[in-house]
Amino acid sequence: MKLEHALSALLLIVAPLAAGAQHTETSLPAYVSPQDHWRVYTDPDQRLTRVQFFDDQHRLLYEETLPGQYLKLTPRNVRKLNETHARLRSNHLLSTTLQVSALPDLPAPAHLTPTRFQAHVFAVAGTARFKVTFDNPERDVVQIWLKDAQGHTLHHDKVQARSYVRSFNLTPLPSGDYQVEIKRGRTVQKQTVSLAWERVTLPSLQVEETPPPPADVPADDWLL
Repeated sequence: MKLEHALSALLLIVAPLAAGAQHTETSLPAYVSPQDHWRVYTDPDQRLTRVQFFDDQHRLLYEETLPGQYLKLTPRNVRKLNETHARLRSNHLLSTTLQVSALPDLPAPAHLTPTRFQAHVFAVAGTARFKVTFDNPERDVVQIWLKDAQGHTLHHDKVQARSYVRSFNLTPLPSGDYQVEIKRGRTVQKQTVSLAWERVTLPSLQVEETPPPPADVPADDWLL
């Protein structure tokens, strides 16, 4: 609960209790803030001042003892006490009194950074929806098709991004088999998506390699 010398660091105006001086509780009373958020007690017999801060439920947030000193409740000190209470409630006491520096941006750990192309098709359990995702660290051109059983294209994407996520909803479509094709370079990944009773299943996965292009045909024209 205690943080040594925090109030002194806030530059509150304090004064020493004079040695041998006679004080009474009447001359140096306990002072309570109007909202009862902080209290200042001066004990001349023990030659100390105690400052306490409370939350709205009157639970003690912080307490500090100022040995041999009393706190002059000047307008500046009252303002500082109110500011300190606000920082204690918001857990910002140290960030406003200490010199801090921003943490530098660090690269993601190597084991969390994809190093090769990875594509996945996920069924959303109990629904007519599925998701297509891929990691594409080299930013290769990737094409995605959704086709019906007759090979008609229902949806087509052509992207060149590091990552891709798309959700497909087959609810408006009739039951049957559909196919997702994900093409990157000469590799085509084909995933059958079966729709029945407004639920999808993924019964099969195929990965095909397109043969190399003829020598007299540009590779880009052949692949895309």
